[in-house]
Amino acid sequence: MTGPMDVKIRLQLARYLVGEAPLAEFEESFLPATWDVTPETDPSAAPLVAEIHLALAEFSNGHLSEAELKQRLIPSVYNLVSAPPALNGSGDDIFASASFLIPESKPADRPHAWECW
Repeated sequence: MTGPMDVKIRLQLARYLVGEAPLAEFEESFLPATWDVTPETDPSAAPLVAEIHLALAEFSNGHLSEAELKQRLIPSVYNLVSAPPALNGSGDDIFASASFLIPESKPADRPHAWECW
């Protein structure tokens, strides 16, 4: 199950992944908003936050190129289609922005990414 925070994170992440926002803008909003997210404070958002923080750290340390970072983060927007309409109007804007990012199946090599869903 998703909560309001993880849906907002996925929406902002999708904006970055489709080129509507630069990485710096995503980081400026994501990092301060999530520094204290833990399984105790937000069980639905914590796995997503941890995965994004790890990917950003690997990018910052030069272990991933920006293209590799994007590929690593794409699975994090898989369930955008289940975002509540109250967070995004009719819901159509989610599909217009990120539907091409949502593959038809989960990646077999990253089963841990789905534990929060």
